[in-house]
Amino acid sequence: EKERGDGAMELPLVGVGVHEGSVGDSSEWSDETEFSVEDTQILLECYVQEIENMMHTVSRLDEELDDVIQLMSLSLASVRNVVLKWDLGFTIVTGVVGFGSFIAGSFGMNIATGLENMMPLFWTVFIAMLVACVFVSFCIFRTLERRYQL
Repeated sequence: EKERGDGAMELPLVGVGVHEGSVGDSSEWSDETEFSVEDTQILLECYVQEIENMMHTVSRLDEELDDVIQLMSLSLASVRNVVLKWDLGFTIVTGVVGFGSFIAGSFGMNIATGLENMMPLFWTVFIAMLVACVFVSFCIFRTLERRYQL
């Protein structure tokens, strides 16, 4: 047996002959390569120990990989939540701007209502809707930022 650099034992594989109860002719092996039953059992026990160490290492690595996968999943879920919060804010702002567009569109319709000839009313409604859209958008984003720490 020789010890490798990583702490594992390097076990001999050549010339495995058994003294007691050997099937083949053990006289063809030299004295240096023959093992007794006890030596064979020790060799097998070392192999079993190495296999158990490898299985322990593999199971530990499997657990660590599961932990890393779970951590990455949580991190991606957190980023996804932030993106969804911003999407919600933009959707609300789109609704607010859409309402303003509805009011402004009533001045440019092809149906004669009499509103198209009232320029001061148009500019008053336009400026009021612009201020309202900016104010509501600011309030929504400020609320989302405060509530969700965006």
